[in-house]
Amino acid sequence: MRTKSEYCLNGHSRIPENLSGRNCKICINNRKKKNTIDPTHCKNGHEYTPENIYINPNTKWKYCRVCSKNSRNKYKNKNYPGKSNERARHLMRRYRMTIEDYNRMYDAQNGCCSICDKHLDQLQVDHDHETEKVRQLLCKDCNVGLGSFFDSIDLLKRAEAYLDKHKDK
Repeated sequence: MRTKSEYCLNGHSRIPENLSGRNCKICINNRKKKNTIDPTHCKNGHEYTPENIYINPNTKWKYCRVCSKNSRNKYKNKNYPGKSNERARHLMRRYRMTIEDYNRMYDAQNGCCSICDKHLDQLQVDHDHETEKVRQLLCKDCNVGLGSFFDSIDLLKRAEAYLDKHKDK
């Protein structure tokens, strides 16, 4: 009766001459042969054409663009079920909010920036950088402005004093 420790998963003998570290040399060679059976097609049968191939400049490995795209889509569908667009995935990944949460906030603010009241089709999510807590929706200019002042109330007050000082000069 064979035990697991005497044979690899494919049934090859685990004698020292047949081992490369923890891996079976026969299985390693079979994998190498399998990958080089047809250098004109990927393992799923897609032809390597100039439009369908990416060659890594460091490793010189060939990648099929169709298989890579399918793999990315499979990952996205598995990890973000029901989220079909990038915006929804971004909101979930960055702010842990659904597109429905965003739409509720947008409707509650009537589509207007919380600071300047500018009405826009899409607003940016403002959040506290220390706690990562979502605050409200802002236009791009107001959001970048707050970020430029590092969300510091002291810096914003100093900027206000500066503007007041140079007002009507």
